[in-house]
Amino acid sequence: MKGTVVSTWINTMKKIFDNDVVIKTMKEQGWDTERIIGPLDDIDDNAAKELIAGVAKKVGKTPEVVWREIGKNNIRTFHKWFPSYFERKSLKGF
Repeated sequence: MKGTVVSTWINTMKKIFDNDVVIKTMKEQGWDTERIIGPLDDIDDNAAKELIAGVAKKVGKTPEVVWREIGKNNIRTFHKWFPSYFERKSLKGF
């Protein structure tokens, strides 16, 4: 999975759940919490899925519910990082 996507998910989770929960889960799963994930970095799909599952467990939700919450909030995170993308008349390319 590309770094931009995973980085967006992580930042979204930090906003909708407790930042400390996300950081703690990342550390427990061997993620380098100081690493800046670049847009071209390739993140293992299973590692990303396990991170979501780990956060879900800590917040008492199913992974499916957490994925849905991430999806609903991703647009805000993406807008913050790439505001020029939303200056178009249509979001068809989104």
